[in-house]
Amino acid sequence: MIHETHNKELILEILNLPRILDLLGEDKIQHVNLNHLWLVYTDNHKIKGIIELKEFNKITVEAHIIVLPEFHGTNISSDFSIEVFKYLSKNTIYRNILAPVPVSCVHIIKFLNKLNFKVIGLMKESIIWKHNLQDLLLYQYNIKEGGI
Repeated sequence: MIHETHNKELILEILNLPRILDLLGEDKIQHVNLNHLWLVYTDNHKIKGIIELKEFNKITVEAHIIVLPEFHGTNISSDFSIEVFKYLSKNTIYRNILAPVPVSCVHIIKFLNKLNFKVIGLMKESIIWKHNLQDLLLYQYNIKEGGI
């Protein structure tokens, strides 16, 4: 089940889990923008993940999905993403999801390819991730064409 949250403490609690901080390449996250759309994914009343959706323009959002560490290596990410696609299709005017990914994040690249995201660009030396300057791949998913 997907639901929207504005609970800053909950969001920070999830983002500041040690394994999540490591994946994000951060030391600590102290602030979140509650103007962004934050969706929580639950199953049997247990939180399994959260996604931040930041408006890129009126019909496109930039997405950052976080699955809780105990669910890494499961199919939760795919199930969660499909629920997000359905939620956005039913409850918003957004048509596209933009996902920027450092080129060294091979597991995210495989995941996005599995979900039929398309590479739409490459930004050279555009992100410092885990203290390294890296290229950034830009992926897009068209919600309306995705068949969800």
